[in-house]
Amino acid sequence: MSDIDVLERDMAQITGWPDVRGRFDGPALFLTGALSDYVRPEHRDAIKDLFPKARFARIHDAGHWLHAERPKEFEAAVRAFLEAPEPTGATA
Repeated sequence: MSDIDVLERDMAQITGWPDVRGRFDGPALFLTGALSDYVRPEHRDAIKDLFPKARFARIHDAGHWLHAERPKEFEAAVRAFLEAPEPTGATA
């Protein structure tokens, strides 16, 4: 079986939402490119179930490779997340 055959056979599993159990209770940043559809609004509830303190941010004019397309904006967003105090009470 070739690599292409394996990709064709398993593409739904590769690109789909994994069946994951458990959760991470620490802060988590879901940083996406505004031109990407990898993390869609309809995914947020499932993400919040797994990552209750999830924060969502987008980088304007970036696609899937936001770190390569907009490196300064990517760094600024990650730095702001890492340096921000953890919110108390309600989640973001």
